[in-house]
Amino acid sequence: MSLKKSPPLSLAPIILVINRKGNCRIIQSPNQVKDFFVGESCSLSVMDWLTQDNLETIQIQMTTVLTEQTPKPVSASFLVQGESQPYFGYLFPLSLASVLFIAQPVEQFAGEFTQEAIELFPLSVLLYDAETLQIKAVNQSAIAQYGYSEAEFLQMQLSQLYPSSQTPTRLQNVSDLVTGEWQNCRKDKKLIYVKLTAYPIRTANTNTVLLLAQDITEYCYTKIALHHYTKIALKEKQHSEIEFTPHFPPCGILGFNREWNYTLAVGNALSQITQITMSEGEQSIEGKKISQVFSPYIRELFAPLQEHILLGYPQSYSFQYHQYTYYLQGYPLRNQKEQIIGGFLMIKNQTLSKQFEALLDRHAFYDLTTHLPNQIWFLEQLSRHIKTFSKEGVAVFLLRLERYRIIKYGLGHKFANQLMVAVAKRLKQTLQLKSDFARVGDAALAMFFPQLTQQEKLEQIAQLIHTQLSSAIEIEGEELFCPVSIGVAIYEDSLKNNEFFQDPSALLHAADTAMNAARGEAMSPCVIFHPQLRYSAATRVQLETELRRALRLKQLDVFYQPTVTLAEGKLTGFEALVRWQHPQQGLVSPSHFIPLAQELGLIGFIDWWVLAEACEKLAIWQEMIPQGETLSMNVNLSENMINQVGILERLEQIIQRTGIRPECLKLEVTEGIILEGKTATTGILKQLQAMGVLLSIDDFGTGYSSLQRLHQLPINTLKIDRSFTKRMLNYPEIKQIIKTIINLAHDLNMEVIAEGIEKEEEWEALKFLNCEYGQGFLFGKPRPEADIRDLILAHQSDLILR
Repeated sequence: MSLKKSPPLSLAPIILVINRKGNCRIIQSPNQVKDFFVGESCSLSVMDWLTQDNLETIQIQMTTVLTEQTPKPVSASFLVQGESQPYFGYLFPLSLASVLFIAQPVEQFAGEFTQEAIELFPLSVLLYDAETLQIKAVNQSAIAQYGYSEAEFLQMQLSQLYPSSQTPTRLQNVSDLVTGEWQNCRKDKKLIYVKLTAYPIRTANTNTVLLLAQDITEYCYTKIALHHYTKIALKEKQHSEIEFTPHFPPCGILGFNREWNYTLAVGNALSQITQITMSEGEQSIEGKKISQVFSPYIRELFAPLQEHILLGYPQSYSFQYHQYTYYLQGYPLRNQKEQIIGGFLMIKNQTLSKQFEALLDRHAFYDLTTHLPNQIWFLEQLSRHIKTFSKEGVAVFLLRLERYRIIKYGLGHKFANQLMVAVAKRLKQTLQLKSDFARVGDAALAMFFPQLTQQEKLEQIAQLIHTQLSSAIEIEGEELFCPVSIGVAIYEDSLKNNEFFQDPSALLHAADTAMNAARGEAMSPCVIFHPQLRYSAATRVQLETELRRALRLKQLDVFYQPTVTLAEGKLTGFEALVRWQHPQQGLVSPSHFIPLAQELGLIGFIDWWVLAEACEKLAIWQEMIPQGETLSMNVNLSENMINQVGILERLEQIIQRTGIRPECLKLEVTEGIILEGKTATTGILKQLQAMGVLLSIDDFGTGYSSLQRLHQLPINTLKIDRSFTKRMLNYPEIKQIIKTIINLAHDLNMEVIAEGIEKEEEWEALKFLNCEYGQGFLFGKPRPEADIRDLILAHQSDLILR
């Protein structure tokens, strides 16, 4: 039986290597899994692939897998081409810090991984039936390891891979799913040692076992050789009486007697340091003396070591030879009378180990994408400085790069990471620091300042940081701005028993709490932590949990506010506004949950859901009355949506599915997006307009420099912000500004909508100024879909609301 072919790309297996930080990369071959351990950086976050509902589940399962070092099954939904698609798969531990996640669409799984999926495992994989032991599938690694072809494997039972002496025991262990080290038989009858890990994959229709088989033959032969040689030495027998395996272990083993003749020589490492070939095995060295085997350089190293070993002193030594690093351990061998009869040396090429050590050190203490120190490095350094300056105090600064995520998703991870490095470099030079800022989160940098606790000086440093980052940072020709929010936590000796300052992690957490409080805070350059902030943060965490639950339970709703012609008061369309119907608190204000949704990365899901829902309702309302085809729908087009890949295709799908005409959809962009003046943004807006969709600038007049770019943009409508409408009757200068905006819009062939109309006098004044459309409580508050349906039916004859 062979596996079914992989499904189309949109529903193909998802293969990810994920580390503890949530960074991941897509794997397309087994070698890429190996490359992951030798410095290749992760370019994605797992949040790029998982829907928010599944993120917490994956994080919990990852923690379990990394802690227990055992595979775990997991069900999760992925965003595939913008749609949520359920997957089933397994998390496999790759190391103490990384997992391999292999999953397939639930509808394609049927209890089996596809051939494409199992080929991506870094080890040999065999899938077999738990009851019959019939092998159902293998990957190329297994074919190479065992020597059987795929067709031969599919005709075999698992028990046929074991020597006949082990089969009865192994059969019992297979049924109990016990794992461990075993001997297996290759097709050429050679025995190999394997480390097996078996895991059941049970569904309603199948009871399959996934078996990982790692070849550990060389490791086991090394242990066997040492065991045999020790046995020989204790019995004072000649080595020639024992037959040793021709397979060389990965290290080199040399045995010698009191006459300094070598009595044992096995291992590949010896061929790298001897003067003679190892092609004939240990016979090339056995019986020879040190002068016949090694170069003068090696002889000078080994002679005193062997001499000390024969005197009864164990030896260990590291040395360089031909640009390689070797590690040597030597021990005396005694007989039953405790007389020294010889010794043995174990020699290992440590070059790769040393390189790997350096790599691990780099991985442990530095961020791989920016090469900045990471959180582990930061906490270690902070711990040392707290001990050194406990009386003087230490201040921790935590900076959040507010536009990091927007830049990452808009321009790419490369730009975002280069921006972070540039920010860290600029601040290091400005503050004259000896160390770099550490990257302690996706968009966060941290630094500490010993002997600095005065609030005034801390605020001066924070203000200097803001000043330095107020000017643009150029990355590959792009001018990027990077405002930051700054949180500060102060450690002083008097606070060491306080729960918020017990250790460096707690201090960093306190700075993080202060940083979150500083977001959007314009009155102070930074926020310094105090315990009350933690309680406010706890309330926010509760709100975050409830918002995620609201999305899962579909507690969000879309309300619709009427838009009318000011000349007649005739209904022309609606603006779609999201509302949260909380089961205990009732309607939650958007000002509370929209910023939170933006921070959590949920706003993209909400935006697209609102757009699709609004278009569907508009299509229904247009069919209800004869004049319905004139109705339009205004929907917010967020920066998150503009920066998404495939926005045009996704929008076109919604329009085609609902059947509305493109000109009936009016997308509103904020003035802030316009102010940035990104070429890519302008290009997207022009393509949207070419589709027939109308575009509007929301809250016009609240920015600073829109007018100079207005004529360059594909805009159909300006929306005057409600703050102008509210004050126009009492402030003549405000009324004059509104008049100027209306005249400017008309000169540019644009129409104008005024928001926030609540009084008859405001209506009349705007109508006198030739403003075409209006919104506000005077014409109708935002209402749920059922109320809007009743409103349309009640005024279907002429659609006049006032």
